[in-house]
Amino acid sequence: MNPADAIQIEFAPGTLSMIEELKALPYKLPQAIKRGMDRALPQVVSSIQAERLTGQGPFPVEEHRLGQSKKHGGMLNRSVRWTPAIIEGETVTGAIGDPVRYASVHEFGYSGQVFVPAFNRKVKTRDTFTKADRVSKKTGKGYKAKVKTASGITTVKAHTRWMSMPARAPFGHGIADNAFILTREITLEVRTDWEAMQS
Repeated sequence: MNPADAIQIEFAPGTLSMIEELKALPYKLPQAIKRGMDRALPQVVSSIQAERLTGQGPFPVEEHRLGQSKKHGGMLNRSVRWTPAIIEGETVTGAIGDPVRYASVHEFGYSGQVFVPAFNRKVKTRDTFTKADRVSKKTGKGYKAKVKTASGITTVKAHTRWMSMPARAPFGHGIADNAFILTREITLEVRTDWEAMQS
């Protein structure tokens, strides 16, 4: 999914006619949409967490999923957030995202040079050993054992490298899959305001 793509929400003809009537009161329609979005977005977040950000990956790119790595312990899943919808004129905007820095790379993809800071790496061939006296538990006889005294370490200098990461777009696809939740909740709020206008 291209990040520029819009999520299409389709309303039933009856809802569209209510929307047209609510346009007579310009402040009402955006408020109804905002209330519906604010109720729908937490539900969409839960669905994305359950369907798009769980399991042991890596998953094929075309599945638009990210697994929970042992290294990060499900941090991406736990960090998904939604922000309340904002009304600006006739536009109502809500958002779902994740502050974890690698979330955007997996969502939109990336190809280019990245900076890798200097780091230490263990090198088994540089491990140091000594001989130590040991006693066999089975025979009770003494013997000389080879015991590691230190792990070999080398420092890798800071450098740049090329990185190519495909766009998995778990958030974009998760929102698109759950557009029906947005439609349902907004429809309920539009109907509430329309019915109040009829009385």
